[in-house]
Amino acid sequence: MNACAQTPSITASITPALHVEHLSKVFNDMTALSSIDFSLQKGEILALLGPSGCGKTTLLRCIAGLLEPSAGRILIDGDVVVDERFSAVPEKRRLGMVFQDYALWPHMTVAENIAFPLSMRGMAKSERREKVAWALQVVGLEHLADRSPDTLSGGQQQRIALARAIVAKPRLLLMDEPLSNLDQGLRDSLAIEIRSLIKQLNLTAVFVTHDQHEAFAMADQVAILQQGRLQQFDSAEVLYRTPATPSVAEFLDAGVLLKGTLTEQGLDVEKDLFMNLPFHASGGYLGEVTLLMPRASLSVNPHSGVELHQAAIIFTGEHYQLSGLMGGQIPIRLQSSQRPEVSQSIYLNYEGAWLHAWDADEKPITLMRHAE
Repeated sequence: MNACAQTPSITASITPALHVEHLSKVFNDMTALSSIDFSLQKGEILALLGPSGCGKTTLLRCIAGLLEPSAGRILIDGDVVVDERFSAVPEKRRLGMVFQDYALWPHMTVAENIAFPLSMRGMAKSERREKVAWALQVVGLEHLADRSPDTLSGGQQQRIALARAIVAKPRLLLMDEPLSNLDQGLRDSLAIEIRSLIKQLNLTAVFVTHDQHEAFAMADQVAILQQGRLQQFDSAEVLYRTPATPSVAEFLDAGVLLKGTLTEQGLDVEKDLFMNLPFHASGGYLGEVTLLMPRASLSVNPHSGVELHQAAIIFTGEHYQLSGLMGGQIPIRLQSSQRPEVSQSIYLNYEGAWLHAWDADEKPITLMRHAE
């Protein structure tokens, strides 16, 4: 690839801030990314979510220009930054980056760290000072300008890294596990703070995380990667309620996965848990199905339903967590606002009006409760 070639571009009625097309990356004989396609609009935040080794960081590094893909192309604001014949170097892509370890220089002050990318561009000192002051004001740390980074807390260091990433007002903000080094309480508050800041500045951002809670809290769109493949690209709500595959549902822990059979009489669930449930497929499908049963639609009943064996209850502060074996066979855990009585048998009933499911070929289908 020739990094010195003239950058080609595309035009469109609505040009995506980021467009990834048929992107693949192979290391020796291992496929790290396989034909990834998605687009992100201006001002949107994307979370790359998946288990360790699924390709999240490889994808982020390809977007950043730190890795060259084996195939495909990437466009930022309509400009091709990499394809089969061209690769723009990272500094030409006009990106801001926040690394997992923050990468702050200990021999520089906070202000000098933030000014570093501006200095590399040859910006005049007076203009650098003005932009650094703006970035510090945005993250609320103006009073720390002359401090050394190693005297700051983890949360403060994270904000300084973010200030450095946004100081040049990048076309795209990239973050690799930006909150992973912080304790849970600080992670929750900073996730909201970072999202608010990105929205305030109308930046487009992509970040890597393995934390579903963090992804859902920060992102407008979530990309689920598994074994180098993009399994689903949707909002958090759509992902959780209608996952594309059983493996996505299992990764998100979106409910109880069960096998069943649709007949003309209704839905039979594996191990005789539920028989003849009054559900039918919206398209008339009959046959084997995989069901996603949302826990929130399972109600506790002291008299009838599927018995919960080996029931255990713990109080978490905000709710009670009930766990056990549904029908004596399927592990399950539920949340309840009231403490169930363990001195008597506990039964579960499904109260939902619909079920998300997949047919025998893993094609998503919707099961609707019969009209009464």
